Amino acid sequence: MPYYYVIIALQGFCIYHCYKNRNEQFWFYVIFFVPAVGSIIYLITQVFKKSDIESVQDGLAYVINPSKRVTDLQKKVDFANTLQNRVNLADAHFDQGNYPQASLEYEKAMNDYHAKDNSVLEKLVIVSHFLNEEEKVLSIGKKIVADRGFSSDKAAFYFGRALSEKGDKDQAKKYLLSVDKRYSNYQERLDLASFYLEKKQELDAKEILSEIVSESEHMNRQSYRENRGAIDQARKLLRSLD
Repeated sequence: MPYYYVIIALQGFCIYHCYKNRNEQFWFYVIFFVPAVGSIIYLITQVFKKSDIESVQDGLAYVINPSKRVTDLQKKVDFANTLQNRVNLADAHFDQGNYPQASLEYEKAMNDYHAKDNSVLEKLVIVSHFLNEEEKVLSIGKKIVADRGFSSDKAAFYFGRALSEKGDKDQAKKYLLSVDKRYSNYQERLDLASFYLEKKQELDAKEILSEIVSESEHMNRQSYRENRGAIDQARKLLRSLD
């Protein structure tokens, strides 16, 4: 019985959509006389945009073959070497953990276009941290601060870490705390807690870890699933401190 109501609802939607968009009359017959199949065919051919279908197909292809995204973006750069295409390629390398190549592409983006785009500089700060190039983090970070300041919490956090490692703890604190915002930045807050533990600041670490665990109890299912890795690690670390 529930299946019947679903078909009726789907059929009603398709008829309404067909009427509203003044589609060809034969669609009314297809939807009315072949309710389930006809409605599905109508949805695929008339409701869903071709670009949406292609986007889903691309997403599946990138999951199955992650290197395809890099290959496709490299082709775009070869065809049109624009700043955005270069940054997209760098982002793809970063997402795959290829930090040296990501750094190289971000550098090319800045140099080829003589760009003064803080968002690209912030990406360079982040990737330089993952490459353990703390001097570079400091150098680029200071340029950002001298200009308009950080807009990326993550970049500010890694700049703060580099400052702290250099012994400038007073300056570092405000940048480190930039990621400490409730119901967000879970991985970065976990990193901050780990950083505090490295510095023997156990109380500060426990406070952040406790907040992460507490917030997880009020998350919806999707948010919990997206942040589960950081939450599980926070729980584990917190238990180890008790």
